[in-house]
Amino acid sequence: MNEKRVTTRDNFLYVLIFLLLTFLNNSSLGNEESELDASIVLLGYFSSFVIPVVGIIWSYICNGGSSGESFTERFFSIWWVTAYRFIPGYLVATIWPVIILKLCSIDISPDVAMPTWILYSMVMILMSLHVLFYLRIATHVKEVAQTT
Repeated sequence: MNEKRVTTRDNFLYVLIFLLLTFLNNSSLGNEESELDASIVLLGYFSSFVIPVVGIIWSYICNGGSSGESFTERFFSIWWVTAYRFIPGYLVATIWPVIILKLCSIDISPDVAMPTWILYSMVMILMSLHVLFYLRIATHVKEVAQTT
């Protein structure tokens, strides 16, 4: 058995590998036929993979990089609290299109495709929330790292 301790850098790499494997497991990556515009699908992939990877890397840097301490403990505990605080924003971003379509008397049955402008608006708002989510995490990780 190796007596060497797991470093902060090792933990950071484990988090990135876990994120990559989770993304690959949860995404169809073109395996299913989709009626959505290809650009909307690509924006969804960008939001679900690139933004979190950049956010985790930025959080790692804010924690002090390889010389930082307790990255995984800080990141995941702050991620958990921040996720609960962002839930109302995510709910509003996903519910508002249905409300607008109902108010405009547009059919929203599962058989009818949602208007493209609504889909783009929803994806852009969700991506913006995702960026703000990871910026908030990185900012708080940096504050905690500086106080210890």
